[in-house]
Amino acid sequence: MSNCLKFESFVGPARTIVRRTVGAIVLIGWPIGCATASWTDPLALERAALHALTASAPADFAPEARLVLSRHLLADELERALLDGLRVVADFQVELPFIGTVALRPTIEVDSVEAAPGTSMCPGCIELTVEVSGLLRPMATGGADLPPVAWRGRARGPFALQTLLLASGDRELRAVAMTTTAADQGWSVGVELDGFEGLAPMVTKTVAQQLRRVIAADNRPQVVLTTLPKAVASQLRGLRPGAVRGAIVVDFAFVAVSAGHVDDNDNVVEDGFAMVVPEATLLAVANAAMLKVPPRDGWTAGLRAITINDGAFVLDLNVWQLDRTPKRHEVRATGRITIDDNNGLAVVVDQAEHRGGAQGFDPWNAVVRGEIVRRVEGALRQVGVTPTDLPDGRRLRLQRLVDHGDVVEVVGAVDSGPAR
Repeated sequence: MSNCLKFESFVGPARTIVRRTVGAIVLIGWPIGCATASWTDPLALERAALHALTASAPADFAPEARLVLSRHLLADELERALLDGLRVVADFQVELPFIGTVALRPTIEVDSVEAAPGTSMCPGCIELTVEVSGLLRPMATGGADLPPVAWRGRARGPFALQTLLLASGDRELRAVAMTTTAADQGWSVGVELDGFEGLAPMVTKTVAQQLRRVIAADNRPQVVLTTLPKAVASQLRGLRPGAVRGAIVVDFAFVAVSAGHVDDNDNVVEDGFAMVVPEATLLAVANAAMLKVPPRDGWTAGLRAITINDGAFVLDLNVWQLDRTPKRHEVRATGRITIDDNNGLAVVVDQAEHRGGAQGFDPWNAVVRGEIVRRVEGALRQVGVTPTDLPDGRRLRLQRLVDHGDVVEVVGAVDSGPAR
């Protein structure tokens, strides 16, 4: 095939003409500096179906992949957020009979967190019930010496999903405590004390009010969920927070045809975080990455199937050599999905073989070593958790891939980071 044959994208410039014929769609492009040429694009219908998915997904879309934050991780992150909030709020002030003004300096630990779907009063939110405990250390005036008092509390209220556009073009995904003046929509806080006999009602009221202030402050508690690279964010049709068995989940819908669906019964991690991805979604996203690149250098390709087992994968694809009568080749690539030195997902191809179709094609040198591996790896990064540095210096760290039949789970943790 002549090197001057150029193909313009099906979804690109208006100079490309689509003409229906019996049993096929013919795409006619004007190459630059060459005679006009045409051929039947064997993937024209798939490219058209992909182009039709650019609109946003409906609010009730079926999740095609899911980020799960365990309750244990959520408790750790909220504790850090509440401690940060307490640092910028003055000591709790309470007036005690015969003693005067006492400043109460609290410590706080988050004992448990339970997430539930949001209510109609806060659509798109999730509701958290947070059990906390700690000590109140009285800083008395007038020389009074009061012992620390143990306290327990329960706070309940809405968190909403927000995205912050970074200078790099990436988007940081956060769950942020929402506040409102409406009593039935805001945060409720209850406190119990193990001391201050006879004065407990006065102190508990003050502590509850101050905790509400921490939640309602400008730097109100928020949890960084993950970072979406610019290229990934552009491939999403929908993003939605939710709750499954007490854990926070974030559901994804992609610009991809025939993606799989995550079921609520799919694994929810006990610790750390996980990205749950059906193999069908991985296949659809990888295939979309291929379809978005127009045929060039005399070939085009589409994925047919992918199977992952304990990190090893088998990838079946069709590769067409393009001329006036495209020749189809069936190719199988095998390899491994690994966590690389940069704490990201990588594809390692061990071998590729011609499995059928037209003869006279070397899949390793012509295709698999280059474009296909690059696009499949890009798809993995789109549906995986992106390693990222958190604002306080900690880092999301990928640990392992877990195979659950036709669902793959990328499991990770947040490193401990600097001491608080």
